[in-house]
Amino acid sequence: MVKPGAKLRVRLHLREEMGVSDRRACRLLGLARSTARYQSIRAPDPVVVEVLKMAAIWRGCGYRRTYDELRKKGLEVNRKKVERLFRLYKLGAGKRNRRLRIKPRKDERPAIIERNQMWAMDFVSDRLDNGLEYRMLTLLDVHTRECLAIDSQRSLTSRQVVAALDRVAAVQGLPDAIRVDNGPEFISHALASWASNNSVRLAFTDPGSPTQNGHIESFNGTLRAECIDLWWMQTMAQVKQTTEQWRRRYNTERTHFVIKSTPAALAQKTGSRPFRALSSNSVKYRPGRKMENAKAALSTFPQDPPPLSMTITA
Repeated sequence: MVKPGAKLRVRLHLREEMGVSDRRACRLLGLARSTARYQSIRAPDPVVVEVLKMAAIWRGCGYRRTYDELRKKGLEVNRKKVERLFRLYKLGAGKRNRRLRIKPRKDERPAIIERNQMWAMDFVSDRLDNGLEYRMLTLLDVHTRECLAIDSQRSLTSRQVVAALDRVAAVQGLPDAIRVDNGPEFISHALASWASNNSVRLAFTDPGSPTQNGHIESFNGTLRAECIDLWWMQTMAQVKQTTEQWRRRYNTERTHFVIKSTPAALAQKTGSRPFRALSSNSVKYRPGRKMENAKAALSTFPQDPPPLSMTITA
């Protein structure tokens, strides 16, 4: 005996794919038209409604994150039911291809137990809707997992990295160290001079060892999965607005699985290093030899050349 649900699917296929009328399709399947057109008047399940709302808010997250947020709101719900609803309505963003995990070597670095003890910094690249590439500088506090800044620009130079650090340090204070990789912006003279003037240690990772800066790598993966990969950005203004909204929600609303709270809540509870302000000594950049030669050549020309004289002969 064919189930009514299967008959309804065959009826839909006959109507849409083969052009059969609804009356004839029901007669062929032996299905009453009142059954085919029945609309349920039962009130929607409140659990289903809340799951759909939370999935729309926490788009890109899995059912575990949605289940935790529902429990925080005081809704008694079963985790398996949330998982079934995610599979039924296809709410997840899809599984990403997991890379082979390599067991990291034993880390002998000191434990990070305070705010501003160690920051982590890295870049994320993506493209706009028109194909133009842009970059984002992400800055993270290693202990609290708090995202301090996401600076989005079409291109980011070492001086723009220093300017972003100045903006964050003016509010948060200077850290003891910043963990970075060996990118050209991080090994530049501009960042080295800034770190030297402000007594900040640059902790470089070994070449080809991104796991040594695992906190920022994990954050960048979360940023891609929950923000960047979900929308086509058309302008840089849209990129900045979207990433800033997500950053605030990440710090204040999103429960981190490791610290078991939001980064902002942990930042208020935990201790911090003494506030260190920016140094008053400005970083002086020495121009290159080509720039000096060009300035010297320009200085030989008169500033206000005399007007040209014209002689008219009869």
